[in-house]
Amino acid sequence: MVDKGEFLGCHVSPELYRTVVEEARKKGTSVSWIIREALTLYLTRRDEGVNLEKLEENLNELRTKLMEKDREVESLKNLVKLKEREVEELRDVLGHVEKLSKLGEGYTSKPAATLKGISERLKCYKCYLNGVRGDEDLIPTIRRLIEQAAAIIDNASIT
Repeated sequence: MVDKGEFLGCHVSPELYRTVVEEARKKGTSVSWIIREALTLYLTRRDEGVNLEKLEENLNELRTKLMEKDREVESLKNLVKLKEREVEELRDVLGHVEKLSKLGEGYTSKPAATLKGISERLKCYKCYLNGVRGDEDLIPTIRRLIEQAAAIIDNASIT
């Protein structure tokens, strides 16, 4: 039967059958035991093949998720670059404000500058009045300056 290439109703080559018989002799088992081991190994590998297909599907899903995450990372990088540009613009504005503050010598509002001007005028008039008492032309001007200062102070306290 083996010479015809048939074994257990299946066509096998004589070389394969001889290899199985030699393996059985080496292990000290029967030919049917070696065939059973070979079938078990084949079925296990076949199941592994099914698992490999599932693993390939899972791997493809993970690749898709990774690509989505890469897109999210790129989006976040672009957002960070935008925020960095905004920070640089704000730093430039802050630098200009600091320069203007230095130029204004602490007078950043129009009312404060006006009060400073009124104060300077009053000092001049005070010096002039100390020298010439009772000059009627200066009194209305001084009153008007004091009223302007009071109005500015009132407006500043309201806001």
